[in-house]
Amino acid sequence: MLVACATATPAFATKPRLRGPIKSYSCAPPPYWCTKTLKRGRGGWPGITINHLRLHMRRGDGPTQDFYRVRWRLGDPHVHLSVAGLGAIGSSGGIRPHAISQWVAAGGAPAGFAAALNGDFFDVRTNVPNGVLVHHRHVLELGGQEPAVGFHGGAMVMGTTRIAPVKLLLPGGDTATVGAFIQPALAPGPQVANLRGDQVAVVDRRTAPVTVPSGYLGFVVGDKSTATPFPDMLTGSELLANGSGGHQPETMVSFRFRDTTAADRTLALPITPGACAGNVCQPGTQVTLAAGESLLIALSGSSHIAAAGLQALAGQPSPAVPVTLDDAGWGKVTDAIGGKPQLVRNGVVTYPTPWFNPPMMSSDGWQWEHQHYRPAVVQTRTGNGWLAITGGPYEVGVYGWTWGRMLQQLGAENAMGFDNNSSTEIFTLSAGRHTYWHGYQRPIVDATAVSYR
Repeated sequence: MLVACATATPAFATKPRLRGPIKSYSCAPPPYWCTKTLKRGRGGWPGITINHLRLHMRRGDGPTQDFYRVRWRLGDPHVHLSVAGLGAIGSSGGIRPHAISQWVAAGGAPAGFAAALNGDFFDVRTNVPNGVLVHHRHVLELGGQEPAVGFHGGAMVMGTTRIAPVKLLLPGGDTATVGAFIQPALAPGPQVANLRGDQVAVVDRRTAPVTVPSGYLGFVVGDKSTATPFPDMLTGSELLANGSGGHQPETMVSFRFRDTTAADRTLALPITPGACAGNVCQPGTQVTLAAGESLLIALSGSSHIAAAGLQALAGQPSPAVPVTLDDAGWGKVTDAIGGKPQLVRNGVVTYPTPWFNPPMMSSDGWQWEHQHYRPAVVQTRTGNGWLAITGGPYEVGVYGWTWGRMLQQLGAENAMGFDNNSSTEIFTLSAGRHTYWHGYQRPIVDATAVSYR
């Protein structure tokens, strides 16, 4: 059962502009409150509010629903969206489940915390989320090729994305991955000891000279006009095979967002002329990096893919190394979380057909074809962002296809669904927690938070 809250909406019944499952809506009646301010706005911005609507449904589309939304204005520079694993991450990728309130009480919430929404579906045996999880540009979970929402500031982007290794595109279709970022305070030699032949180590932002280790070659890339992208790449540590390189498992530490609905992006990163003789820094060479530059270190020898390919590029008239980047629309994303499915895309309901189970949902129909409580992150046609949930009496919510149509009626331009039924929750510090059953909080593995600072 949902506890009541609400919105700055008329107390009298209002009909949605679009026809759909919602016949009319209004604020919840007394004694329930209708709107509360979670964070007061600054500089003319409205801040963050939480609303509660009573949705009167058409016959066959579910019982009367209590609809909660945490709302802010997209573009407000004080709003910050972030994601988090709610517990420790194990070696196999499982996240120890916690209730959102436990995570907040333990000091996990960001500064200026206003509210949080439950996150991705997860395997109850392993506690591994189904999709990606990225926090402050650091990869916590690779996920698969699943729908996801990415956040930057108070804005968002949605698509079907996966975390892919950053690759240097070499002649002949070969590629190299990044196997290490050299720590400035340490000598590079020990840090490249585990580098494979199809990998490079990257030295960034180092003003003191760095010496190319014995058995390796160096290549200075980037300049003031085309700065090295490596400092801003996604970071992490994953054991993966490079299918266009050595084909063997290797530790990779640099990643990008690869969105199947967006265009691929690469950067022709110039090899800095004159940094070393013939554009190749031999073992023992001392290199001092200027602004915008990085040093790539690779195992020397013609049998090693990275060094051979980079040497070939260095010998060209205008030498440059093509490097893969975050796909279009994802370059500013700092945090991302898997969800499913995308309920609304560009104002159109993605899966409107009753009893048609989307391919990414459970094949038994449990996630989609039952009247569950349901959450969503929403970007509206009028420039607002929401964390939203819906549910009715006796723990009865709506079908998956109904939820998408409801959000469209209420103004969604884009909307992403998340783990539903007993996982559904909006948690706030100042306006309570709202779940599918009064007082209940399911331990879950991740969540999306909105803060104001």
